[in-house]
Amino acid sequence: MIQAIVSFLIYLVIQVAIFFIGFNVMKKEDTLRYSYIMHTYVIGQMTVFALIQILAVPMILLRLKFNVLYYSFMVIAIVLLVLGICKFVKNGIPKISSFKGYIKTLTPITILFLIVSALLILAQFLIYFFGQHLDEDDARWMAEANDALCYGDMLTRNFATGEYIARFAEAKEVSSPWPMMWAILAKTLHVRTSIVIHTVYASFELIVMYIIYYLIARELFEKKDSRFAFMIVVTVINLFYAGTTFTQSVFSMVRIWQGKATVAAVIIPLIIYIFIRINKNNELGDWLILPIVTCGACLLSGMGVSISAIMVGVYGIYNIVAYKNWKRIPIWILSLVPGVVFSLIYFFFKR
Repeated sequence: MIQAIVSFLIYLVIQVAIFFIGFNVMKKEDTLRYSYIMHTYVIGQMTVFALIQILAVPMILLRLKFNVLYYSFMVIAIVLLVLGICKFVKNGIPKISSFKGYIKTLTPITILFLIVSALLILAQFLIYFFGQHLDEDDARWMAEANDALCYGDMLTRNFATGEYIARFAEAKEVSSPWPMMWAILAKTLHVRTSIVIHTVYASFELIVMYIIYYLIARELFEKKDSRFAFMIVVTVINLFYAGTTFTQSVFSMVRIWQGKATVAAVIIPLIIYIFIRINKNNELGDWLILPIVTCGACLLSGMGVSISAIMVGVYGIYNIVAYKNWKRIPIWILSLVPGVVFSLIYFFFKR
């Protein structure tokens, strides 16, 4: 447990770095508002996912060693981090006074709703941090991540025996190499893969999910008490509604570390959030986020590849035709490219 706590503290530092990486895609007028800190952080995580996807898939196809992927990713991530910090300093640090002004606008009922929702989220966070649930798929994914760490081979070993088989053991991992993200985290934190995914990543990704739900609430409701009331409803549903193994509650509270579960818990609400912003404001910045999110979603699983492409494809047609946003067509097509490319890779190796 001590090792998990230390690793979690290091992971917190990484989250700060992710925020600055996300800062690279923020507009100046947005970055000066404290309320966009959460938005920037979430987009930063999607940028990291997309970066791993773009690097990992071609390197896996070329049979390169895991260390090539790891150090390439670290170099690019550090460059993005430095650029993000420079932009953050250049644009100006959000003033503490603006945050104090926000606090003063909170009514007693809003504070009550805030405390209740925060306690519910904290309880679920602690459930993940001090407990764990194992799934049958975990054995394969952890074996693939550990093979990359121990032998340096990416997805070319039998995950049951560790034997090098000179071919890809699972076609779907070639196009969605989620275990490589686990391997990168494990190597960075210097802990076992099981600790990374079941304790460190799972606990914090739950917070990311609720950040996205709060961002949705901010777009849907003007009153702050309505936003936190919305959060209470969401947290209660996630805590108690687990009627089947395919409910949102199970994906978020039982196995969020799995790629398909992160798609359900994080990616789908995030795309809906971006759709709401586009429908309200039609800003170019929100459209440009879509290719990053769809590419990052492809890292997670085949569900990330297909669902993100379907959601963006259907909504894009609606928005462009209904509002005659013909200038958005190139960005819309760019958002669909990751789904098409990685689907073709999957079907080629499956065949």
